[in-house]
Amino acid sequence: MGFNYAKEAIDIALWGIIGKHYNTPLCELLGIAERDKLPSCYTISIEVPEKLRAWLWQNKSKAMKGCK
Repeated sequence: MGFNYAKEAIDIALWGIIGKHYNTPLCELLGIAERDKLPSCYTISIEVPEKLRAWLWQNKSKAMKGCK
């Protein structure tokens, strides 16, 4: 379902740009400077709703906290 690795690289790069713009570490921007774990979510591609719904139901038992 798309090129998730490419989307993730862009997502990470954008967070880096935001951090540089504000001259602030990313952990502070995300409000997790004092945490030892970082919650994550799975990036999904645009898909036909029925296929996407089926994929989400099949993978809901994984440790994903959310999708974007």
